[in-house]
Amino acid sequence: MPRIIIEFDVYPTENEQKIISSIKKFFDVNFNFSGEDVKHYIAETKDERIIELIEEEIRNRNLNRDAIVKKKDDHYEVLINKQAICVKKLRFLDEEQTLGAIRIRFYPK
Repeated sequence: MPRIIIEFDVYPTENEQKIISSIKKFFDVNFNFSGEDVKHYIAETKDERIIELIEEEIRNRNLNRDAIVKKKDDHYEVLINKQAICVKKLRFLDEEQTLGAIRIRFYPK
Protein backbone atom coordinates (compact mmCIF):
# COMPACT_ATOMS: atom_id res chain seq x y z
CA MET A 1 0.00 0.00 0.00
CA PRO A 2 1.29 3.47 -0.79
CA ARG A 3 1.67 6.12 1.87
CA ILE A 4 -0.49 9.17 1.13
CA ILE A 5 -0.05 12.58 2.72
CA ILE A 6 -2.63 15.36 2.38
CA GLU A 7 -1.71 18.86 3.52
CA PHE A 8 -2.90 22.44 3.19
CA ASP A 9 -2.83 25.79 4.95
CA VAL A 10 -5.81 27.74 6.26
CA TYR A 11 -5.39 31.52 6.34
CA PRO A 12 -7.15 33.87 8.79
CA THR A 13 -9.46 35.16 6.03
CA GLU A 14 -10.72 31.65 5.24
CA ASN A 15 -13.51 29.67 6.89
CA GLU A 16 -11.50 26.92 8.57
CA GLN A 17 -14.41 24.60 9.41
CA LYS A 18 -15.91 24.88 5.92
CA ILE A 19 -12.59 23.95 4.30
CA ILE A 20 -12.00 20.97 6.59
CA SER A 21 -15.55 19.60 6.29
CA SER A 22 -15.46 20.03 2.49
CA ILE A 23 -12.16 18.15 2.23
CA LYS A 24 -13.47 15.37 4.46
CA LYS A 25 -16.39 14.82 2.06
CA PHE A 26 -13.81 13.73 -0.53
CA PHE A 27 -11.09 12.25 1.68
CA ASP A 28 -11.96 10.34 4.85
CA VAL A 29 -8.94 11.30 6.97
CA ASN A 30 -8.24 12.98 10.30
CA PHE A 31 -6.01 16.05 10.23
CA ASN A 32 -3.46 17.32 12.71
CA PHE A 33 -2.58 20.99 12.63
CA SER A 34 0.09 23.41 13.76
CA GLY A 35 0.40 27.18 13.72
CA GLU A 36 -1.78 29.99 14.96
CA ASP A 37 -2.39 32.71 12.36
CA VAL A 38 -1.88 30.42 9.38
CA LYS A 39 -2.79 26.86 10.34
CA HIS A 40 -1.00 24.03 8.57
CA TYR A 41 -3.07 20.84 8.35
CA ILE A 42 -1.65 17.43 7.54
CA ALA A 43 -2.99 13.88 7.42
CA GLU A 44 -1.38 10.58 6.53
CA THR A 45 -3.25 7.53 5.27
CA LYS A 46 -2.85 4.36 3.23
CA ASP A 47 -6.40 4.59 1.84
CA GLU A 48 -5.95 3.85 -1.87
CA ARG A 49 -9.47 5.12 -2.61
CA ILE A 50 -7.92 8.61 -2.65
CA ILE A 51 -5.74 7.60 -5.60
CA GLU A 52 -8.71 5.94 -7.28
CA LEU A 53 -10.84 9.07 -6.86
CA ILE A 54 -8.15 11.27 -8.42
CA GLU A 55 -7.53 8.82 -11.29
CA GLU A 56 -11.28 8.58 -11.96
CA GLU A 57 -11.64 12.38 -12.06
CA ILE A 58 -8.71 12.62 -14.50
CA ARG A 59 -10.32 9.98 -16.77
CA ASN A 60 -13.85 11.43 -16.54
CA ARG A 61 -12.64 14.91 -17.47
CA ASN A 62 -10.28 13.56 -20.16
CA LEU A 63 -7.29 15.35 -18.62
CA ASN A 64 -3.60 14.81 -19.33
CA ARG A 65 -2.47 12.70 -16.36
CA ASP A 66 1.18 13.77 -16.74
CA ALA A 67 0.15 17.43 -16.44
CA ILE A 68 -1.80 16.73 -13.23
CA VAL A 69 0.28 14.11 -11.42
CA LYS A 70 3.81 15.44 -11.00
CA LYS A 71 6.70 13.03 -10.44
CA LYS A 72 9.05 14.19 -7.67
CA ASP A 73 12.19 12.50 -6.32
CA ASP A 74 10.56 9.78 -4.26
CA HIS A 75 6.85 10.46 -4.71
CA TYR A 76 4.06 11.78 -6.94
CA GLU A 77 2.20 14.99 -6.20
CA VAL A 78 -1.20 16.44 -7.10
CA LEU A 79 -2.43 19.96 -6.32
CA ILE A 80 -6.15 20.46 -5.78
CA ASN A 81 -7.99 23.78 -5.77
CA LYS A 82 -8.99 24.50 -2.17
CA GLN A 83 -11.78 26.93 -3.09
CA ALA A 84 -13.36 24.52 -5.62
CA ILE A 85 -13.49 21.70 -3.10
CA CYS A 86 -15.59 23.98 -0.86
CA VAL A 87 -18.29 23.95 -3.56
CA LYS A 88 -18.03 20.16 -3.92
CA LYS A 89 -15.84 20.13 -7.02
CA LEU A 90 -12.52 18.37 -7.45
CA ARG A 91 -10.35 20.66 -9.61
CA PHE A 92 -6.66 20.27 -10.22
CA LEU A 93 -4.01 22.99 -10.31
CA ASP A 94 -0.81 23.29 -12.31
CA GLU A 95 0.85 25.39 -9.63
CA GLU A 96 0.31 26.73 -6.12
CA GLN A 97 -2.34 29.46 -5.76
CA THR A 98 -2.15 32.61 -3.64
CA LEU A 99 -4.13 31.14 -0.74
CA GLY A 100 -2.58 27.75 -1.30
CA ALA A 101 -3.74 24.44 -2.58
CA ILE A 102 -4.46 21.05 -1.15
CA ARG A 103 -1.25 19.11 -1.75
CA ILE A 104 -1.52 15.33 -2.01
CA ARG A 105 1.66 13.28 -2.07
CA PHE A 106 1.76 9.56 -2.93
CA TYR A 107 4.77 7.53 -1.86
CA PRO A 108 4.83 4.22 -3.76
CA LYS A 109 4.99 0.89 -1.98
